[in-house]
Amino acid sequence: MNKFAKKLTISLICIAFVVYICAQNLKNSSHIKINSEQSLYQSDQSTALDPKHTTAEEVVYFAEYAPGQIREHDQNIFFFETGGVDYLTARQACVVESALLHHQNKVVYLFITGVNITSTDVMNNPFYSNLLQYPNIRIRRLDTLSIFKKSPLWNWFVYSDWQTSIKRAEILRIGLSLDFLHKYGGTAFSFGVLCLKSVDNIIGECLPNQISLDVLSFRTQNRFVQTLLDKLEKDFRSVEMTSKGLTAALLSLCQVGSLKELQYSDCTQLQSRVVKPAVLCPVEQNRYWILFDENRRKIAENLIGEKDTRAVNLWVEDSRVLKEWGSHAFKSVIFKLAEEHCPVTFLSTNYSL
Repeated sequence: MNKFAKKLTISLICIAFVVYICAQNLKNSSHIKINSEQSLYQSDQSTALDPKHTTAEEVVYFAEYAPGQIREHDQNIFFFETGGVDYLTARQACVVESALLHHQNKVVYLFITGVNITSTDVMNNPFYSNLLQYPNIRIRRLDTLSIFKKSPLWNWFVYSDWQTSIKRAEILRIGLSLDFLHKYGGTAFSFGVLCLKSVDNIIGECLPNQISLDVLSFRTQNRFVQTLLDKLEKDFRSVEMTSKGLTAALLSLCQVGSLKELQYSDCTQLQSRVVKPAVLCPVEQNRYWILFDENRRKIAENLIGEKDTRAVNLWVEDSRVLKEWGSHAFKSVIFKLAEEHCPVTFLSTNYSL
């Protein structure tokens, strides 16, 4: 066979492969539009999500949340969109994708409180369709009222003043995180943390002597979470749903004066490990801007490059106002991180966040 014939054969094989992939994608996405009579079902052939399961099962990727959909095995990742919007932003999608990428043996649940399940077309939003390329994603519409009705946090939900707070979406996220972690175990992330590695059964200190609420990771029926829920059930004003409030409750339970003490000693009531700031927030809040400054990229890389670092806090309260986090024309460290840790989302935005 001459060189021309070989090249032609290879070209035809490549074209056939591309056509096959496109056909498979079209087939998989053809029933993603949700209405009152259908849900998104696909056959999940992967057994990596749960070694106990050896046969394929029918998986609903997008639907109304129902308690029976979550297995109580601590292998869960939770995100809660509580801002009342239908769709994620590119930055939020990037964060979710990083969790999907680094927790491929776990199910990542993306809960959305504002979406209308009867009319939403998830393929209408490129970021949802991108995330659905990962077999371990589950997107669920969440009715917060029905969740809290069956929760120890019901009195807090009804009678506390969280709904009047300017940070009500964040407070609601924390409440939902505690409820779901108590029931099912796993890790609850905010949309302000980019995963670089897997995260499991740890909590961190990002601000001096304060628990970071951006990453909460506990086993099912964790004693610390149980104590918080018990207190709030008896008196909804007993614990503030803030970093300072939860930290005070933890220090009291473990009978220590600071979080640093818990980094070097065990608290049997906590049942989770307190890690140093470099693990979950290698760049401090008062220096957050170096993550988004191409002239400070090397400094940021050195901080993020520590061997113990598992995630990067993006400090979204400060950074959300920035028009650009990273792009081909603005190569901050975020540009490099997005390329590596949320490649599908980053590609769909033409490499710009």
